[in-house]
Amino acid sequence: MADTAAAPAPASATNGNDNTNTNGNTNGNTSGNTNGNCNTNGTTEKNLHRPAGSPDAVEIAKLAGGKPDPNANQAELDKLAKQIDATQKELNQVRSLLSGAGPSKDSPAGIRRTQLRSELDQLRNQQAGSKGARGKTLEDLRTLQESISKKVKDLQHAKSKTPYKSTADVDSRIKRLEELVESGSMKLVEEKKALSEISQLKKNRKTVENFDTLQSQIDSDRAQVDALKATLDSPEAKALNKRYDEIKAELDAIQAEQDKQAGSRGKLLDQRTQLSAKLDTLYQARRDRQAAFRVANDTFYAKLNQEREKRLQKQREERQAQEAEKRREHEQQLREEASLPAFAKEIEDCDVLINYFSKGSASSNENKKVKQKSVGGKALNLRQVNSDAMVPKGAVLHQKKEEEETYFAGNPKQRKPKGKGRRGTPLDLNATEGADENAAAAGGAGEKLNVPLGTLSALLALSIPPPANAADVGRVVENLKLKKQYFVSNQARVTRENIERVEKMLAKSSLSEKEGEEKSEEVKA
Repeated sequence: MADTAAAPAPASATNGNDNTNTNGNTNGNTSGNTNGNCNTNGTTEKNLHRPAGSPDAVEIAKLAGGKPDPNANQAELDKLAKQIDATQKELNQVRSLLSGAGPSKDSPAGIRRTQLRSELDQLRNQQAGSKGARGKTLEDLRTLQESISKKVKDLQHAKSKTPYKSTADVDSRIKRLEELVESGSMKLVEEKKALSEISQLKKNRKTVENFDTLQSQIDSDRAQVDALKATLDSPEAKALNKRYDEIKAELDAIQAEQDKQAGSRGKLLDQRTQLSAKLDTLYQARRDRQAAFRVANDTFYAKLNQEREKRLQKQREERQAQEAEKRREHEQQLREEASLPAFAKEIEDCDVLINYFSKGSASSNENKKVKQKSVGGKALNLRQVNSDAMVPKGAVLHQKKEEEETYFAGNPKQRKPKGKGRRGTPLDLNATEGADENAAAAGGAGEKLNVPLGTLSALLALSIPPPANAADVGRVVENLKLKKQYFVSNQARVTRENIERVEKMLAKSSLSEKEGEEKSEEVKA
């Protein structure tokens, strides 16, 4: 928009100045002479001969980071603007001379002529007003002199009535009389006379005060009289006449120079053509600089956007790689957890419970030791205690609360199918050794069977009712064997189902991720 508006500026300035500075029929004559002697269809020819733009040839100053310097560019534009203004004023001056309207208002001669004419009008007004002001000044002078004479007479008459000329004299007399009265040296008659005189002096003091006021008024009127007399004989009127003659002479010189320039019309036409071409060149240089600065600015920000996009793309790729690596690790973990044999914990619990309730035989003890090795590492050399010798017959020993709660089994409905620690905590055979002996003793005696809390929890987790007494232990062992047989027979199938379920879940997750990536790519496109 700035380039488009700047292009026709010379033509618009031409029309404006020609129409403004011509008077009467000058507009028509000027138009005819100019078109006849110089250019036909000047505007069309000017547009045809406009210099070609070359933004690539313009050098744009840049900052440290490669960004175009807006301050330097604006400084260059300001220089061009000053050159355009100066050339435009010269062109307007030439056109004004060609039109016969005198120097242009924007030219130095035109500005000076306008100032001189304004000053000349002011001088004329002052001279016209001074003639009427002289009579008024004489009338004011006479009035002031009469007022001064009257005030002087009044002042002299008032002073003749009192012996005191100022308030200081009155105050001095009053003070002296008061001191005499206060001293007590006066007689009664003299004191009364003194007091009466003091009272009279205080009354007369106001009259004496008016002397100063009246005297100041007289002095002010006399100063006004002196000022009026000075205006009647002041050199200002002579200075006004002298300045008037100087202005007339300077205006005549400007008019003579105009007449001299108007005589060489062909030279003025050539000068106008040169100035118009120069003005077009300056406008084109400004347009080229503006276009070059825009291109450099766009290039700089395009480069910035490209570099930022590369950084963002690299960050996205790194983030995607990290997410893909985490996803692969998670998938590998899920597959490893799914490939673990199913019911491993339940089978292990069944073996531990079977060994616990079938502890009477030697084979049970052998299996118990093997199980301890497989679960807890190397076998421990436990101290054998002769319970029959130390415990009275028929007595039942209870384990400590901490030992009874060494085994913990969660509800199978609440057990998570995935994650670490799926196998749970196996039963501790060592913690229940004392309870096993008690159970055997109770079985032999036919009394109530005491089962540790951990063992009861394990039975309930397998949905097997705990034994009510020692005689019910066989039923519990059979149920445990049936449970173990069920777990062993279905272990491969459930393991395969777990693997298939995980693979389906991973395939579905991978498909949804691909769809999300496709949608994001469509949005970017």
